[in-house]
Amino acid sequence: MDRDASASQPGARHRVRLRFRKEGDLRLIGHRDLITALERMFRRVDATPSMSGGFHPRPRMSFPLSLALGIVGLDELFEVEFDDPPDVDRLLADLNAAAPPGLVFTAASLLPPGSRKAVVVAASYELEIPPDAAAGLAERIAALLAEKSHVVTRAHRERRVDVRAAIESLAYADGVLRMRLATDSAAAAAKPQEVLAALGIDHLLQSGRHLTRTALHLATD
Repeated sequence: MDRDASASQPGARHRVRLRFRKEGDLRLIGHRDLITALERMFRRVDATPSMSGGFHPRPRMSFPLSLALGIVGLDELFEVEFDDPPDVDRLLADLNAAAPPGLVFTAASLLPPGSRKAVVVAASYELEIPPDAAAGLAERIAALLAEKSHVVTRAHRERRVDVRAAIESLAYADGVLRMRLATDSAAAAAKPQEVLAALGIDHLLQSGRHLTRTALHLATD
């Protein structure tokens, strides 16, 4: 079905996938605050998304994997629906003009009719390791990868999570720890901070260092 044909169907909505970076001081705002900022930006650039029903309608936006507070995101994405197909190049330019410092939109694409929403199956992270914390790190990585499981309990929810089951790759080189964690099952829902704790270096996050999420890997990648 071509764009004109889909636009002519009554009630048809048009989904746009936007990729963006969230960095600098903006990493210190939470996911809900980010959504509020995006809603205001769409109003500012006169690009009104489709709205949900009910007593408290909200713009139809979906995030396949939200970004935790304090983590820089270099290749984040969300999808938003419109009643009419927007000019994605103009939308990208307008959003960047209205964006606060630290928020940069890098791509916008109009998805084909009937395409499913983005599904994230894994996420990649990096953390710069200072020299004084690097001693013995390679050995601890090897020991963690050699384990069949590494279960931790989240005290506030009393939930047990197998950190090892989530790790698809984990390596240290050139002063940077890199990891890829599976996200597509309840058994593999480990947080990158839990991997750092398993390696004995989670204290780095309290000393001014921060994680960077470098990529979201989709089911179609």
